[in-house]
Amino acid sequence: KQLHHCLLHRLKRYPQLNVAVNLQAVCPKCHMEGLVNSRENRDEFRKQQIERGYGVDRWIEELPLRVHR
Repeated sequence: KQLHHCLLHRLKRYPQLNVAVNLQAVCPKCHMEGLVNSRENRDEFRKQQIERGYGVDRWIEELPLRVHR
């Protein structure tokens, strides 16, 4: 398995993106082929993270403004 920055893609200057709420375990093939970059995957992952008790919206709001897209 590999870690994929799902909700917000990795930016070297922002280690705040390297946290469990944003990281999804994926197989190397799906990661390399970009299959995990779909809107459906991101929406489903967000839903799962909320069900797991992560404060997804709060985490995003607390990020530096430049990180938001």
